[in-house]
Amino acid sequence: MSEENTKLQKKNEELQVRLKAMLTQMYGRMSEKFTSDDQVTIADLGANEAEYVLDTEGHAEEELVEVKATRRRLPKKRAIDVSSLPVTVKEYTLSEDELQDKFPEGRKRFDDEVFRTLEYEPAKFSVTENHVAVCHGKSGNIARDPHPKTLLKHSIFTPAVGAAIMNAKYVNAGVSQRLCKPPY
Repeated sequence: MSEENTKLQKKNEELQVRLKAMLTQMYGRMSEKFTSDDQVTIADLGANEAEYVLDTEGHAEEELVEVKATRRRLPKKRAIDVSSLPVTVKEYTLSEDELQDKFPEGRKRFDDEVFRTLEYEPAKFSVTENHVAVCHGKSGNIARDPHPKTLLKHSIFTPAVGAAIMNAKYVNAGVSQRLCKPPY
C-alpha cells in the first residue's frame, strides 16, 4: 500500500510540474522584447495615439485638403434595377362623396404621388406601382387617399420580401447546416 502511495505521489508531482510549465507557456511572460526606441508602448500613448504621434513628429500643421467622393449614384438606379420585372398599377382615390365631405368649398387635384414596391410570390418577383391621389382644398387642407404604408420610407422593401429574405437566410440554411454537422 505504501509503495502504491509513493508512486501516486510521484505521478502527482510530475503532473503538477507539467501543469505549471503549460500554464507558464500559455499565460506567462511573452517572448516579445522591446527592441526599438521608436516603438510605441501603451504607457507612451496615454489617452490618444494620434496626439502622441503628432507630438513626437513635431510637424507644423498642414492645410487641410477637402477630398470629394468621385463615385456617384446613377440617377434612377432603382428604376433600372427593377425595369425587367412585370409592373402592376394600383390607384388609390377617394370617392366623390368623400371628397365632397372633406372639401365642401371646392378642391384642386395635384399630381399623384407615385411609389413602387417589390412584391414577392414564391419564385416570382413583381413590381407594384402605387398611384395615390392628392387633393388640396381652398381652405388650405390637403388630403391623400388612404393607401398601404411601407415598412421603410422611399424603399421597395415589403413584408413579403422581408419574409422571403428571412426564410432563405435562416430557415432554408438550417437544413444544410444540419447536414454539415457530424451526427454525434
